[in-house]
Amino acid sequence: MSKFRPREPVSPGPSGPRKRVLFVCIGNICRSPMAEAFARHYGSDVMAASSAGLSPALNCTPQIRTVMAEKNVDVGNHLPRALDEVDLGNIDLIVNMSGFRLPSPGVRVIDWKVEDPIGASDEVYRRVRDDIESKVIQLVLRLRSGKD
Repeated sequence: MSKFRPREPVSPGPSGPRKRVLFVCIGNICRSPMAEAFARHYGSDVMAASSAGLSPALNCTPQIRTVMAEKNVDVGNHLPRALDEVDLGNIDLIVNMSGFRLPSPGVRVIDWKVEDPIGASDEVYRRVRDDIESKVIQLVLRLRSGKD
């Protein structure tokens, strides 16, 4: 069960308060860690990004580190975590890539249709990476303009 507490303050970026954005997929080993890494890379001035999964696996797939390194974006020491470990009271926006409806009392959810690359070739991982990068950049631009 998700924990609910009042929102904790997030240090503001140069353009004002940052949104707390949670990226969610199934295993928290491919799509949501990619989105989190891109969000930190491109949009740390407007969002505090994190990620979780509906049924988290043990470790990120090796392909994620390879394809993200090709973009000079590091996923760091990402360890998968479950959505029910996240305090949703400290989240402003959930980006759902799981394909499932998420419980989100009081939290806005946007759904992104993103192919699940698990078990696929590096080329599929690259295609998914590029799709996520584009979507994250669009989100960053909307946040900077105050539209999200």
